Amino acid sequence: MTQPLIEKLQHLDSILHDIRQRYDNSNNELFALKQTPSLDIQAIEQLQQQLEETQDAYERVLTEHQHLQQQVSQLDQEYQTLAEAHNGLTEEYNDLLKKCEALEQANHTLLEKNRLAKEHTKVVMQRLTLIDQAVD
Repeated sequence: MTQPLIEKLQHLDSILHDIRQRYDNSNNELFALKQTPSLDIQAIEQLQQQLEETQDAYERVLTEHQHLQQQVSQLDQEYQTLAEAHNGLTEEYNDLLKKCEALEQANHTLLEKNRLAKEHTKVVMQRLTLIDQAVD
């Protein structure tokens, strides 16, 4: 889930870099034009407009970049919380599994005792039957 956000952040970084280069180029060109008054005012105004538009685009992309960075941070925090919960659940599962195995062993022991008691009861009942037959 974070991979697409990281890719988008990398893409935005490259856009920011390109915008920053265009801004610097426009700014340098505007500075050069201001140094040489032989160009006409309309070209300077056009460059000034281009510079402002580039600056606005740079600020928009920078804001989006910051927003995506914040989302990545939130996702990282959620991931850490989920990882901790998963570890806790795994430990609890292992504890419950051990308890279940202990209960199964105790159940097996009790079943064996019941089987032996049943056999003993059968023998006692047979003897009582023999005694009853002998008394009659």
